[in-house]
Order: sequence, then structure tokens, then C-alpha cells
Amino acid sequence: MMTKNDLLKVSQDILAASPFKETEISVQVGESALTRYGDNRISQNVSQENTSVSLRGIVRGGQGARTARVETDQIDAKSVARAYERLEKILDVLPASEVADLHASGDRYVVPERRAADVAEPEFAAQAVQKAVRMASDNGFQSSGTFSSDRQNRVYANSTGLQLANELSDSEFACTIEGSGGAGRGFSNRADAKELKVDASVKRALEKCKFSSQGLESVTPGNYDVVLEPAALAEVLVFFGWIGLSAKGYLENRVFCKGKLGEKLFDERVTLLDDPLNPEIGGSYFDGQGVAKHRVTFVQNGVLKELANDLKTARQLKRAPTGHGIEEPNASDPIPWNIGLDWSGDRAADTTELVSRVKRGILVTQFHYTNLIDVMIPSLTGMTRNGTFLIEDGKITKPIRNMRFMQSMTEFFNNVDAVSREQERASTFFGGASLAPSVLVRKFHFSSGTEF
Repeated sequence: MMTKNDLLKVSQDILAASPFKETEISVQVGESALTRYGDNRISQNVSQENTSVSLRGIVRGGQGARTARVETDQIDAKSVARAYERLEKILDVLPASEVADLHASGDRYVVPERRAADVAEPEFAAQAVQKAVRMASDNGFQSSGTFSSDRQNRVYANSTGLQLANELSDSEFACTIEGSGGAGRGFSNRADAKELKVDASVKRALEKCKFSSQGLESVTPGNYDVVLEPAALAEVLVFFGWIGLSAKGYLENRVFCKGKLGEKLFDERVTLLDDPLNPEIGGSYFDGQGVAKHRVTFVQNGVLKELANDLKTARQLKRAPTGHGIEEPNASDPIPWNIGLDWSGDRAADTTELVSRVKRGILVTQFHYTNLIDVMIPSLTGMTRNGTFLIEDGKITKPIRNMRFMQSMTEFFNNVDAVSREQERASTFFGGASLAPSVLVRKFHFSSGTEF
């Protein structure tokens, strides 16, 4: 795979070949490996390398400006020249529109150096899977899950002289153990596959499966105090960042917080932030528009302080760009993919201590099929999965059948009552990753039960 320095040189050559006065390019190379397993055996093992070259041109004239973007998976000079030719033809027929200037160098934020980890070898992944298979089969259960590992080198450059580069890596081990009607899940997500907590993840999944296989009981739907483990909280955080913090949505009056910038919306102990430079998060150091990423606090002590913006919406709101822009042109909202929860109140040591503070409630391992109900409330629905347990008098007492929830997110962040000091990096189904604690939330609404 081409190194970051190789890409920096290639990007200069690609930029020099542009026929446009204003050009923006993004060059990315990556390699990834994925091992799937189910029924206590490996079912798939694949690896691939990818190259992506994205070219954007801007043409300005008396009637306005035109911009478009093309992509190619070939990095040689002839392929790049053909891509520029396609781009010229597209721009010839496009109508004029409002086009923002390219981002120039001079960000006050420093893009740090980071060395990405290598992609895990198949043998390494197989050894991790073997641990899950052995522990499950020794107890008469079935294991399934994935071991994924990837690495990317990426360069952004434009005709103002701005050039940025970073290396990214990500690995995840996920294990679900099932049998006798019970299920449990464990996972570990790290930038480096060698740091994955495989043994602890399998042990967690096995313990939950053993307990839940003793026989599931049903509970009446309604409002419950809940303890959400990190994977469940991460789903809520990413969805809230997507539909609740968009500057574009704010300007178009289609977010719940329209007109409320600077107002108190949540419990004063709640702070929501995006910190992609945290090495435990491992996020990109710059966005799709060349803006250097940095720590952004969206909600501070319950008060809405900032929105996720790009160059265009930042200019409209007369604010500094936050580093959440997507490659132009696009119709998408800026999204904070690494949103996290900070807490100024008393912290519990871990999930067990949070459980001890609940008179009667429910412990949730994971949410599944999570999706939106109403963006203006905003509200979510979904199912519990792979370990749902009744809490009575501060102790986990019974495994229960899965429940469907329907929950207002504003009520959610007003009803957070305690947070664990322990945190885990948790990825979500739709993308992104959060450094998430376990949380105790009062009056969480379950709308219906299930038969499983």
C-alpha cells in the first residue's frame, strides 16, 4: 500500500495536471480484512486493497459559478487525465449556482502526526475467533461474529496551497454467543488490532448467554430506569449528532433546536462533544473540505453552544467551521461521527455500581434496528438485543425478553442520572464511533415486548 508520503507526492502531480484555476482533490488508499464466523466456525475470510481519487473543479464566470466532482480508482497519469476530461464535460452543461471558495491554509488547529497500525493477519484473526468458538462449544452454545481490521492513508489538497494528510486504522472484534434461548454479546474496538480485548469480550458474551439461557421472562411495557452499556449509548449519541446538531438543518428549520442556540436544553450535568483527536477515538484529522478537525463542544452543562457545520453553513451562521464538512458538492448535512458524553455530576465506578442505584429497572446490552421516529422531537425507536436483564433492588435478577423502545432524545438527556467512569470505544451500525460510558437513565420508555 502507498505510504502517506507517497500520496503527498502523487497529490501534487494530480493537482498540477488540473485544467482548472480552482481544484480540490482527495486521494485515499486503503487495505482491509474481514473474518466472519457463525455456528462455531469461520464462514468467510476476505481482504482487499482500494484506491480512490476524487477530483473537484470550479469554474467562475459572469453568470455565476459551476462546480462538480468525479472519481476514479486509478492513480496513473492517463486515468487522472481522463477523469479531468469527464469533469470538464460535466461542467460545460451544469447551470450556475452559489459556490463557496475553497478552504485556504491557515487553520489555527494543529494536525498531529499519528502512525496507523497494520492490518491484522488472517492467522491473528483466526486465533481470536478460536477463543470464542472454544468457549462457546465447551458450554454447548453457538458463537458468531466478526473480526475486522483496516488501514487508510488519505491526502487532501487544493489549489490554494493547502495540503493535509493522515493515517487511520481501525479494528473490531465482535462476539455473540447463543443457546437454549439465551444470548450475550461482547465486543472490543481499537485502532490497533493487537490491543483488542478478545478474552474479556468472549467472557462477557458467555456470561450473559449462560444467565439468559436459564429462561426468559416478560415484563410489562412502560417507563423504566435503565442502565445502558456503551454499545447502546453509542447508538443514541450518533443518531442525536445526525439529526439534532446539524447546522444545515438549523438554518432550514428542520431540527428540534431551531432558534435555541445558547439556550439550556438538557440536564446541567450533560456535556456533548466531538473529540476526534483523542487517540482512543482514532478519527480523521480533517474533514472532506480540508478543515482541520478539533475538539468541539456542542452542549455544555446542558446549554446548546455549537452546531456541526461546514464551510457554507459556517459562513451563513457567521461562525468558525467545526470540521464536519462533506466533500462538495453534496446535499448532506454535516455530521459529528465521534460524539461523546461528558458528565459533571457524580460518577459511578462501573456498570455494576450503576445497577446498584436502581430499585427496579432494566439493563440493556445493545440496541438493534435503531431508527428515527420524528426528527423534530427528536425521537428514536429500536429493539434491545443480546442480553436484556431485570434489575431489582440494585441487583440483576432475571433475564427478560427483548423490548421495543420509543424514546424522546431530549427527555433522554434530561433524565440521565449517573455515568460510569469506565468507557469503551463503541462503533455503531450506521458508522462512526464514540468513547462511551455506561449510563443510568430514568423513565426510559419501552413501548412493547417480544416473544424472544
